[in-house]
Amino acid sequence: MTARHFAQSPDLYASIQMSNPATKEVTEAFARAARELQETAARGDRTAFRRMFEEVSAFFGPFTDQALEQSSFLIDRLVERT
Repeated sequence: MTARHFAQSPDLYASIQMSNPATKEVTEAFARAARELQETAARGDRTAFRRMFEEVSAFFGPFTDQALEQSSFLIDRLVERT
């Protein structure tokens, strides 16, 4: 899915990011989360990793099951094409 974005217009995504008033806040939160994950992995702290994983799962709630079902469907279709 990520590669799909990079197959499209950079000007489109530049407009989206640069006109979004929440971009700064969101990208800073992303950077903090990435640092936390990096530090947790570097320490080999499975308990902290599990806690982070469960926190994200709780945030998505019941949508996690729907997302798993939908992504499995897409993966199955991709496998059929090969």
